[in-house]
Amino acid sequence: MTLRIDETKDQVELPAAAVKCLVELLSTLSRGDAVTIESTSAELSIQQAAQFLDASRQFLEQLVEQGDIPCQRRGSRHVLLIRDLIRYKRDVDEKRSGALDELAEQAQNLDLGY
Repeated sequence: MTLRIDETKDQVELPAAAVKCLVELLSTLSRGDAVTIESTSAELSIQQAAQFLDASRQFLEQLVEQGDIPCQRRGSRHVLLIRDLIRYKRDVDEKRSGALDELAEQAQNLDLGY
C-alpha cells in the first residue's frame, strides 16, 4: 500500500504488517476505545506492570520471585520490560487456549453436547 501526503506530495510505501496494524488501531479508536503505543523496551514499575497485566501487585511480585518474568533493579526499585510482559501474556494465553481446546475435545468425546 502506498500512502500519499497531499500537502507535501510525498509517498510512503507501507508494508502489509503496518497496514494491518493501522487498520486495527483505527478500528479500536472508532469503537471509542483508548490506544497507547509504547516501545517494547519501555520499563515499567511493578505496579505499572501489574496494571498492564490486569493483575495484583502481589501476584506479579510472585511471578518475578519465581522467575516467570525477568526483572531488573534500578536502585531500590524493580523494573520490568514491556516486551517481557507481552511474552508472558502470550505464553499464558497460548496455554489457556490449549487447555480450552483439550476440554472441548474431551467434552465431545464424552458426548456431553458441546
